Amino acid sequence: MRASHRGFTLVELVVAMAVTVIVLAAAMTVVRAQQKAYHDGEKLRGAQGSGRRALLAMEEALPRAGYGLDASLALDLVPWYGGPCPAELAPCPRDSTTNSDELVFYARDPQYWVDPADNTVAPAGHAWKVTAVSDTTLELAGRAGDVFRKGQIFQLVCPDAKFTYVTSDQKVDPLAADGAVTIQLLSEDTGDPSNPFRRQDVATAPGSCFGGGIARAFLIDRYRFHVRPFPVGGGAGATEYDPFLMLDQGVDRNDDNIVNGADEQVIAEGIELLQVSYIFNGGSTIATAAGENPGTAITFAAAAPSAATTAADTITTTLFPGGAPQPGQSVYGASSFYGYTFGPPPDPVRLTNDQANIQAVHVAVLARSATPDRQGAVGLNPGFRLLNLDTLPAWITGYAAARGGSDGYQRVVLEATVNLPNMANRAMTYF
Repeated sequence: MRASHRGFTLVELVVAMAVTVIVLAAAMTVVRAQQKAYHDGEKLRGAQGSGRRALLAMEEALPRAGYGLDASLALDLVPWYGGPCPAELAPCPRDSTTNSDELVFYARDPQYWVDPADNTVAPAGHAWKVTAVSDTTLELAGRAGDVFRKGQIFQLVCPDAKFTYVTSDQKVDPLAADGAVTIQLLSEDTGDPSNPFRRQDVATAPGSCFGGGIARAFLIDRYRFHVRPFPVGGGAGATEYDPFLMLDQGVDRNDDNIVNGADEQVIAEGIELLQVSYIFNGGSTIATAAGENPGTAITFAAAAPSAATTAADTITTTLFPGGAPQPGQSVYGASSFYGYTFGPPPDPVRLTNDQANIQAVHVAVLARSATPDRQGAVGLNPGFRLLNLDTLPAWITGYAAARGGSDGYQRVVLEATVNLPNMANRAMTYF
């Protein structure tokens, strides 16, 4: 029997090659899709990590708000402190429907020890005896190693619970030995006289107890969380930014005797927006939160607690008169030592939108990936909403618009609600 020598025909070869090309093309498409999905997922995980870092920092710090302070001074909504403001977010309001919010609050530094029963015993840690106060200086019984920076707030408290606040204007280098230390103060005359943290006039008023060596001084820490965009390039007539969540504490951290953006601390990269709403202790008599209705900005109105209302999206801010104290009176009297009762029955003044009634803060962040996919088609949703923000700021949308509506970044929203336990206290901790 003769063996067959028949091979493949040209048509069969062409068909086989075509099938192979189709299979390889399909396989490459699948591989590319998997690679893109992996890289997109990696970018999304990076954005989620940045958002978590931002939220964790605020969740860790916020419960301190109001510690050692009257609750009406815990949150800075007026604002009393402006801080370095990025041009892209100017004028840097506490609440905005078209840009990032700011979150600013105060707390006493807890690293101290005092004898609550005997004010003749010298404090330890971040607390000192006050030996003298003038319009321009604060004198403390210092200890070796003490350092006081420009911008530091001091709370001065007397045994009879009278108190006031002053702010340093100049760094004091580490003390070589125990002894009196003199701190230059920011004058209230050069700033807003209604700022409660620049009121040495209370300490120097006739009959005050702050200059007799019996008052104590405590450090007050400021926390200002805000977004700062850093320009990193651009093209097509638009600027690209690398945004960060920053913490500004209002003190000269780098010792150049200037409080500015160089003193801020980086909290998390890729945070484009911070939005904040405030939740009240008000039950059914008041809207549960201010700052969550899209397109409706919070109205901040200064008034005494008795004049507070239940209007939605309104916060009655602390009334702090700017005039010098009269004999036997305190400039803090209009709002301090707010009557805190949860009932039953609750004090009616506790069921209003006074800022001392804020019991929790709702924070939300828009976080993006560290790097973009320049070939991707990740577009910005023009209908994006985040709490009461309903319009994306131009510094975010401008670069994407210049690239045809897509900047290639992956984005994610993360939110948290943080209770403020110190807002339920009637008054400050031991003087």
